[in-house]
Amino acid sequence: MLTTFVYHALGLFSCVCLLCFASSLVSAADAGGAPVLQALECTSTAAGNYTQDGAYAANLGRLLAMLPNETVSKNGGFFNGTVGNGTATVYGLAMCAADFSRADCMDCLVAAGISAGGVVKRCPGSTTVSAMFDQCLLRYSDSSFFGTAHINITYVSDGEILTGRDSVSSVMKNALPFVTSQAASSPARFAVSETNPYTLAQCTWDLPPDACKGCLDALAANVSATFPATARGERKSYSCRVRYDVNTSFMVVPFNLSTGSAGTPTSSLAGPGSVNSAKNNGQYDVLSCLPMTFGIRLNICIFKNFI
Repeated sequence: MLTTFVYHALGLFSCVCLLCFASSLVSAADAGGAPVLQALECTSTAAGNYTQDGAYAANLGRLLAMLPNETVSKNGGFFNGTVGNGTATVYGLAMCAADFSRADCMDCLVAAGISAGGVVKRCPGSTTVSAMFDQCLLRYSDSSFFGTAHINITYVSDGEILTGRDSVSSVMKNALPFVTSQAASSPARFAVSETNPYTLAQCTWDLPPDACKGCLDALAANVSATFPATARGERKSYSCRVRYDVNTSFMVVPFNLSTGSAGTPTSSLAGPGSVNSAKNNGQYDVLSCLPMTFGIRLNICIFKNFI
């Protein structure tokens, strides 16, 4: 009896210690810090710039004000929709980066949209703006861009030079097509590998599978060309992203979509200043996998609620 009690007590103590250690790593990883602007495009259509006292400016203000809550709290990390109608219609899209926390994405969208240093201040009068941050993506325009992939690479990041890189390179070139295919076929347009080299692929949800795959393939081709020299890196367009890392001890944070479908509009415009959105009402869980070695190799997976 005593032996059994001691055995279970030691087992419980070990589990508690392991979970505490893992939780400390998750907390550290969730602290993304201030959002970093990585790319910005400010343009206008043939109609020209909007005026600060016009209907487009008012509708844009409404869109940017509601995006953080609509994207993060109500829609699990993505939003696309319209505000207003006619020539004053604003088409807007926002997406959370899957490897940052809910709080990070919320802060990012607030900073991008309604803060004093937001994109409206950076692009005064521009009717079409695409802003890429490390933690979120924001786009708006006076014409619809939904469902069309932007495949031009707008952000590139690479890590240190690898030694003995040829063997890892072949693994990466096999891993990328699989992960990009999984992302394109996923309702959440997202996939991530759980083995080294870790790879992540993510598209905006408005893209159909073939457009998502084409976007990711363009980025993956660039990664394959440059990967043999670097240990980690990322390629981004305004519609998709690919990230990889061969040395990480912390699994990137994926979303797990349980319900919903990508990019399905729910209603039509009802009148001036109205809001029409395409929502995916699925609930997400954040899954973090920590490879650890205690005599044997274990993958410790920690779940927490995203919404």
